[in-house]
Amino acid sequence: MTLQNDPPRLLIVEDSQELGNILRKALSHLDIDIIHELNGANALATFQKWQPDIVLLDIELPDTTGWRLLDTLRNVATAEHNPAIVVITALSDAVNRVTGKIQSVQGYLIKPFSIDQVRQLVTSLISQRAEL
Repeated sequence: MTLQNDPPRLLIVEDSQELGNILRKALSHLDIDIIHELNGANALATFQKWQPDIVLLDIELPDTTGWRLLDTLRNVATAEHNPAIVVITALSDAVNRVTGKIQSVQGYLIKPFSIDQVRQLVTSLISQRAEL
């Protein structure tokens, strides 16, 4: 977790470079540090080294599923570093929504989502984490 005076850290795990760039640009006005990873292996390494406060996690990744990566992230998270997880996916079926609830994710954005939805959710999560 970031120190009190450090800006929050956001890890985007999204296999589309274009969408990752759009998300980075859309959130650039917030006082946060952002890293974008294109696959699960790189995302896990960044997660462990960088310790983000929020993770935007795509479910369909080239080397794993987002659900499998989420399980791994939860296993390596600690009490001091337990980031908010937001699922971003094109999969809007009931099974994936229920899985999100079971996994206790803090948000579930279905593609195509609006930039305003992402901004509002990230801003809300930053505010919640600042209160901790």
